Order: sequence, then C-alpha cells, then structure tokens
Amino acid sequence: MIDAAWLLLRAGVFVLVLKAAGLATFMAFQAPDLTPAGLRRVRLLTRITAACGLLAVLVQALAEPVHLAGSVAGLSDPMLRRLAWFSAAAAVPLLRLAGLLLLWVGARRPHAGMPVIAALLLGGSFLASGHALTDTHRLLLLPLLALHVLGAAFWFGAVAAFLSLMLSGEGPPVPALGAFSRRAVRLVPLMGLAGVAMALVLLPDFAALARPYGLLLLAKALLFTGVLALAAVNRGRLLPALREGRARARGAVLAVLSAEYVLLLAAIVVAALMTGAFSPYDP
Repeated sequence: MIDAAWLLLRAGVFVLVLKAAGLATFMAFQAPDLTPAGLRRVRLLTRITAACGLLAVLVQALAEPVHLAGSVAGLSDPMLRRLAWFSAAAAVPLLRLAGLLLLWVGARRPHAGMPVIAALLLGGSFLASGHALTDTHRLLLLPLLALHVLGAAFWFGAVAAFLSLMLSGEGPPVPALGAFSRRAVRLVPLMGLAGVAMALVLLPDFAALARPYGLLLLAKALLFTGVLALAAVNRGRLLPALREGRARARGAVLAVLSAEYVLLLAAIVVAALMTGAFSPYDP
C-alpha cells in the first residue's frame, strides 16, 4: 500500500516537474511568437503548475522516510530522516524546489534568464540520481539523459501551453505553432536517438526486454511512436489547413494536441514507474 502510494506520488511529481520545465523552456523560446494575452495565459498556467509542483515535491520529500521504512514509523526514525533529508539523495528535491520556486516567481515578473535557469535546475534534478548516475558508463549516459529529459519536457510543456491557448477562445496561435513545429523537427529525432542509445547502454542483453523494466521501456517507446505520428499529422496536414482558415481545422488541431498530451502524460508515468520500481539489471 505504501509502495503503491509512493509510486503514484512519484509519477505525479515527474509529470509536474517535467511540465514546469517544459513551460519554462516554452516561455524562454516561444514568447516572441505569442500575443500579449496569450503570453499572460501561459504565465498563469506556469505559475499554477509550479505551485502544484512545489506542493507535490514537498509532500514526496516529507514522506520519504515512510517509504524507506515501509510504514509511518519511519517519520520517527532519526536515521531514516537523515538519510532522506540530509544525505546526497536530498539533492533531487532541493533542485526541484529551487527550480519551481524560481519559475513561480519568474512567471509573474519575467526576466530573460529566469525560465532558462529554472528549466536547467528542474532538468538537472533527473541527473542527480538514478541508473545513469551510478552506471559505469555515466559519462556517456548523463548527457544523453539530459537531452532526453529536456527534449521531453519542452515537448510536454509546449503541448500543454498550446492546449491552454486553443481553449482560451482567442484565435489559434498559428505563428507559435509554426515556430514550435520547426524546432520540434530538429529536437524530437535527437530526443528519440538519446533514448535508444541509453537503452542500448543500460540493458545487459536483448532478453532484458522481456523483464519488467524492458517491458515498460517498450511501452514508453510505443507511446513515443504514437506521439510522433500525431505530431506528423499536425505538421503535415492540420497546421497548413489552420493557416488557410479551413473549416474544422481548429477542432482537429485541438483533438490531436489533446491526444498528444494524453500519450506524453502516459509515457512520463511509465518512466516514473519504470525507474522507481525496477532496474535494467534485474534478473
């Protein structure tokens, strides 16, 4: 029961932290393509996401002794409290809290460097622990993980921002969609290749794909492929139709963005479960 609750909380933290990092990156690179009203809406979404993330990270950090002990008695164990809150493992929640707080403040009073610094802190929190850090090939894995995490965050945050903008009642953000599409064409293949390269390094053999970690990895890859297909439809067919003002184009773009968001959300949850409950080295 406690392990299941912890995994659920972990998945929620993954989703909120990556969404916040993605929104920060979105504001840093796409702000010039937005209308003033659109930018205000994205800033509001960013502040709400950062606030929810702060709460989730704090709850996860405070509950860590319970997870380590397997019962609420862990809160009264000074050794487990030190291990959870004052050891090297505490670097992860500290980086996340710092990044989320900076983003919450920066989204209200914009400064050119604030979103970038916040995104780097949030993305860096995924490099401060886990298999990539402890593996003997970490000098190769950590840059690959950084590219994979920041790419996924930017994509997830951008889709969340566009959904919010499309639902606002204003005209579709065609210039911003076009600019994002041009960036995504270069970024997404690199993100996918980084994920494949990490799998090749981490998995001991092809038989590992039949074990829990490998099966979840395959599920994540399948979800990623689905998002790629939807993004291709958006770029190749729907975005040109939206530019031309064709009937039903707006509704079709909104439907595809919603499907992208759901698949990305599912992929992030799978990643949280995969890295939290299993290891690529499990027999």
